[in-house]
Amino acid sequence: MKTILTKKKFLTNLLIHAALALGLLCISPFIGAVPIKFSALFGDGPLKDIFLSYRLPRAISAFILGGSLSLSGAVLQSTLKNPLVEPYTLGISSVSALGAFLASTYLSFIPLSGIFSSLFFSATTLFFIYALSARKNTFSIHDLVLSGITLSIFAGSVITLMRFVTSPFTAGILDRWLTGSLAFSSWKTALFSAVFSLPLVLFAFIKMNAYNNLYFADDISLSRGVDVKSLQKISFIVVSVFVAGSVAFFGPIGFVGLIVPHIEKKISGHDYRTVLPGSFFSGSIFLLFADIAARKTLQPAELPVGVVTALLGAPFFLYILLFRGRKEKH
Repeated sequence: MKTILTKKKFLTNLLIHAALALGLLCISPFIGAVPIKFSALFGDGPLKDIFLSYRLPRAISAFILGGSLSLSGAVLQSTLKNPLVEPYTLGISSVSALGAFLASTYLSFIPLSGIFSSLFFSATTLFFIYALSARKNTFSIHDLVLSGITLSIFAGSVITLMRFVTSPFTAGILDRWLTGSLAFSSWKTALFSAVFSLPLVLFAFIKMNAYNNLYFADDISLSRGVDVKSLQKISFIVVSVFVAGSVAFFGPIGFVGLIVPHIEKKISGHDYRTVLPGSFFSGSIFLLFADIAARKTLQPAELPVGVVTALLGAPFFLYILLFRGRKEKH
């Protein structure tokens, strides 16, 4: 039996998620190859500088990035009515990375060229995916995922080909960036993360109830006062803006938008009024934990956080794919 979402339940759910996420945000900067004690913040020394200049902005970047990656996955799964989609599995992140790579290689003399190129490529890819998904009679859920995988392979192949025209030093930096890394974090990247995430977060939270209505056929949603086409298009725009900004600064970090919304639905139910804010804070928790694992696993060396999320996400993706396939057969 479906339970009614009361204001008390909504606020309780929200506060618990927010408290856990903010608590981990406060703890995360103290953990690393060199642990930092709280008392070190009250003196003058290198540990205080490391904390304020690197650890804290990195944790804030992970908090914002993880939450928005998860939120973008939840939004896309609702708008495309497909539980397997997120920016990475649709190929949006990889194609966006190709755009940023092209700009950094050939248009580095133009300010913010990487961001604008990444935005163009991500938006073009997302609307292409939308056009394919609209062909419901000839295009299945699995076809949509296969299209995303094909786009990812193509973008990766072009990037691999173009790496040979760059210097070995530049290629080394790009390799780390292409695996998805928070190693480049600073107060600047934390600020830009917030700027590029803000339209997605605001729009998703304002339209929480409208996303619930996308579960129904378009004509039923329209009768409930939801302009489906407008909601989908604006959703794609704000997701494209976020993906472009995140990929330009941190590279493609995959599967956060796939894993977290599925787990969140098990925790909070399928009402998007709890799924969307819950997914944001759970995504923050997930990426903060993944970043801690990336820093601690091979210390003093550091794994790219994208490697950690991929190791967790790829088996999860296969599980959902196979489980859904068996469910559809029955």
